[in-house]
Amino acid sequence: VVTMPETVDGSVLVAVVARDDNQGSGISGPAGWTLIDDIDTGTGDDREAGAWYRVVSDASLEPATYDFSVFDNGEGYVAWVGALVNVETKNVLDVANTWDQYSNNPNPPATSVTTVTDSALVLSAWYTPFDSDMLQPFSDWEPRASNVLNGDNTGVLQIASLQYNHH
Repeated sequence: VVTMPETVDGSVLVAVVARDDNQGSGISGPAGWTLIDDIDTGTGDDREAGAWYRVVSDASLEPATYDFSVFDNGEGYVAWVGALVNVETKNVLDVANTWDQYSNNPNPPATSVTTVTDSALVLSAWYTPFDSDMLQPFSDWEPRASNVLNGDNTGVLQIASLQYNHH
């Protein structure tokens, strides 16, 4: 269950859910949420992460919480929902999204992103299942959520954004 952030009509809600999955049936979003993409590493002590969005037509009708279905398997998961205002609501995604997975790399390379629309906002998420804090890898990105912990403090999620302007 994830608590809804403060929102207004026309907001775009974005959710990121990650888990140390080590087998199981995955993560799914509640009704009315659109899956952006997810990744399941599928090997060893694998991890899964996914992102969803929802356009809010009438904020007064939004529930106080959203129930993302997560097969926990006792290994923990972490979730975040943020609200974006004054953004495009018809064509929410500017370009295809990309997930990468790196283990034990203090300086992971960033996937290249070429935006199409002027002032496009790029969101990035980092997750580790075996820690209680994490430093954001890129200093020029604006933190949106720092050190979001799961219930037993063994998994941490970071969310950041960067606005790209074409000139």
